[in-house]
Amino acid sequence: MKYHHNTLKDAFHYLLEKRPQIGPNEGFLLQLIRYEKELIRTLEIVLLSAAENLSLSDSKNPIETFKEF
Repeated sequence: MKYHHNTLKDAFHYLLEKRPQIGPNEGFLLQLIRYEKELIRTLEIVLLSAAENLSLSDSKNPIETFKEF
């Protein structure tokens, strides 16, 4: 989920397609749900930080500004 930027649902369906006999237990699925929420929060923080660094009054070329990230 982290490196391929998949949701839990997408990752689960991908694995199910490749290996139909998977059957993770409830505890593991709950851990994955918590992990997905953590990844979403981390992404929100990164996006907010990037938005703060971009300023509408910035005289830089917008393309050059995005290259910094």
